[in-house]
Amino acid sequence: MDPNRDPEPDAGADAAAAVPAAAGRSLPLIEERVRIDKVEVDQGGYRVFKRVEVREDVVDEELLRDEVRIERRPIGKTLPAGSAPVPHHDGDTLVIPVLRETVVVEKRLVLVEEVRITRTAVTERVQQPVTLRAEQIEIERLDADAASRPSEKGPRGRQPEPPPGAFPKE
Repeated sequence: MDPNRDPEPDAGADAAAAVPAAAGRSLPLIEERVRIDKVEVDQGGYRVFKRVEVREDVVDEELLRDEVRIERRPIGKTLPAGSAPVPHHDGDTLVIPVLRETVVVEKRLVLVEEVRITRTAVTERVQQPVTLRAEQIEIERLDADAASRPSEKGPRGRQPEPPPGAFPKE
């Protein structure tokens, strides 16, 4: 190599500039540069299992239903022609007149009976079996190649805590 000539930079170094020296010689200025490479490392993975648990349970609930009581009252009253009574409400009771025509020397309208229907709300307790389902999730850590990743042990040989947001194994 010639001492008066600038040296060639080797891999990773560049000659940025030459500074003149006192005796007509030049001194090289050398600059270092960093080259960074990234390598993917297999650290394993996770396997998620999901199962559905089925259990029988009894539901205890109050149900509302209507009961109807039908009462038939004989009346036997003759009505004037053209004055037929119409169904009407007497409180919670629907009153339906039942009419019949009879043949006499003259035709008369006779109120034979009326049907009274009363509706009453009844609350009763009912127990009925139902099927309930609940899903359970299990996460299994898949091991990577032991040589390509750091040890799984934490301080004092214990397993490390999972990162925030990770699902713990149940």
